[in-house]
Amino acid sequence: MEAVIEKLMNYKFKNNSKISVRKTAVKGIAGFFALMLVFTFLSRAANAMTLARVTTDSVQKRTLDHSVTRQGTILENGKQAVYTVSGLKIKSVNVNIGDSVIQGDTLMELETDDLGEKITELKNTITLLELELETLQHNASISDSETAKDLARAKEDYESAVSQGNTAVTRAYETMIRAKEDLENLKNSRSAAQGSNNDAVYKTLESACTQCKKQLNTAETDLEKLKTELEDAIAEAQDNAQINSQSPLSNRELKAIEKQTQEAYQIKLEKAKQAVSNAENALAKAEAAMAEYQSAQTENTNTDLDNQETELQSAYKSAIEAYEDAVLSMNNAVETAGRSIEDSSAPGTLTTEEEMKKAEIDSKYKELKKLKILDGNGGLVTAPSDGVVTDVTAATGMFTEESEAFLLADTSKGMRFTASITKDEQKYISKGDTAVLTLNNDTVLEGLKISSIVQNAQDGEMMDVTILLDYNENISFGESAEVKVNKASKSYSTCVPLQALNQDNATYYVLAIKEKQSILGTIIEVERIDVTLQVKNTSYAALTDGALTGDTKVVIDSNKTLQPGDRVRLTEE
Repeated sequence: MEAVIEKLMNYKFKNNSKISVRKTAVKGIAGFFALMLVFTFLSRAANAMTLARVTTDSVQKRTLDHSVTRQGTILENGKQAVYTVSGLKIKSVNVNIGDSVIQGDTLMELETDDLGEKITELKNTITLLELELETLQHNASISDSETAKDLARAKEDYESAVSQGNTAVTRAYETMIRAKEDLENLKNSRSAAQGSNNDAVYKTLESACTQCKKQLNTAETDLEKLKTELEDAIAEAQDNAQINSQSPLSNRELKAIEKQTQEAYQIKLEKAKQAVSNAENALAKAEAAMAEYQSAQTENTNTDLDNQETELQSAYKSAIEAYEDAVLSMNNAVETAGRSIEDSSAPGTLTTEEEMKKAEIDSKYKELKKLKILDGNGGLVTAPSDGVVTDVTAATGMFTEESEAFLLADTSKGMRFTASITKDEQKYISKGDTAVLTLNNDTVLEGLKISSIVQNAQDGEMMDVTILLDYNENISFGESAEVKVNKASKSYSTCVPLQALNQDNATYYVLAIKEKQSILGTIIEVERIDVTLQVKNTSYAALTDGALTGDTKVVIDSNKTLQPGDRVRLTEE
């Protein structure tokens, strides 16, 4: 353009008359083109001022390294508690939290005078406990003797209950059979004389009454024997207690022994009384039947054979009931006697009490042994192994307690670093991964390995990462530190900076640079390209191959909000 204008300005006309007109025309054309050039530059400048300025980056092939950095704490990998006997006065505490100690170093000093008093007091306690144990053992031997007597007596009662029960049942059975035979004889002798039938009925009823009286006499005799046996048992128990006592027994103690013995015989007495009651009921029924028969004979001597049969049936029924009562009474008596044998055979409680007393004495002897060791050591409590003091509960002038007085970090077991990470971060960390630890003093420990990854006890959404360390005296327990773990991925062909990745609902896309030609020259626009995300880290995103090429320039920064189709200007222009 400038060359054309220059030619026009330097052009020479042959005809002088036309020089001014031509010169004016050339200058006008030159001014027009100059003005167009100025307007073009002004237009481009104005357009450039209104366009968004963007920064771009290329699509790359790379690995996506994942880095996890977390703050954590240096802790002991093993603790050892230091205990001593409780109740001892502390003269001085010689260590503080954070102090390093070696085996045998003095942790605290106890008052030796107080220690001696404690030893004397404990010896007296042991002596009293041993006397109590001897008393228990003596009483146990007496109790064993009485238990043997009770067992023998219970066996005798059982045999007696079986024998007496069999006798009563046999008699009741015989009465029942005779009543049945009398009833059958009456039925078979209906043709016999009226008087004969009446005599047979009366004899049958009389026989039933006689048998019931025998059963009642037997039951009453058994009851009296049991009462006598109870009186003898009470007297014997009181005599034995008096022999074992060092002083005469009081009336209250005698009454207590009498009540205890009565309670032991209570079930037997109740069963014997029940047997008497059953026999009385059977006798009453038999006598009632006979009385009813005699009344019927007096009122109507012409009672027919049907009435006689009814009376005999009643007698037979009473005999059956008496037999069943006898069987029930025998079973109850045998069951009661059997339970008495079981009760007499059961082990007593004195053995358990004796074992508890022995255990208490053993415990006191162990405590005495500890006190003697302390006394022999001049009241000094020393470190059981090398370590670092992490907790002190003992205090000068106070008394020792049952809980630990000191906690030592066992330096032989090293140290451990623990930090908490999220479950999302756990995807990029595995047991055995290499880690770097940075301490507060900027000391860097490299080449460390992740020892374990476990769920946090307080927060189920967090995971605890542990790294085991060798003991280092320059590192303090409780000191904070930072762990960093880098983990490389496989290589991806299509990677863009994370700033280039945009999201529209569930769809990911990038804004790519697109050049176009116009009347004003080359212009730059942005176009939307939808992509599929494979994986990303804090800096880059790996996309599925195909949507972008290696020549694609993607927008990673803009000074204005962009929409697809917007014209932009590159920052580097």
